[in-house]
Amino acid sequence: MMGSDANLEDVVKLWYSIFNGAQVISNRETPVHRDNNSRSEWYDLLTTVGPYQEAILELPGVGLRFRYRSGTVIGLLRRVLSHGVSDADGEGYVWHIT
Repeated sequence: MMGSDANLEDVVKLWYSIFNGAQVISNRETPVHRDNNSRSEWYDLLTTVGPYQEAILELPGVGLRFRYRSGTVIGLLRRVLSHGVSDADGEGYVWHIT
């Protein structure tokens, strides 16, 4: 729990959101990568919206591929797991909430 971490205790008292960052990616493929700006013990939420043909979310380190349809929400350790999203036809937006 964040409040029990001595390094974060004062910050948690002031911060009114459970998230500390947001990123929007629009209409593009994201090559397989890891996100070093996240903490390895925290889940990040990835969600996608928009009228597009389905994309594929790939986690090659664990050998998984998922349909990444509009409205999908995924909790992921982005710093730990390599991940990437294929290109898709249409308008699509991905929100990464950390």
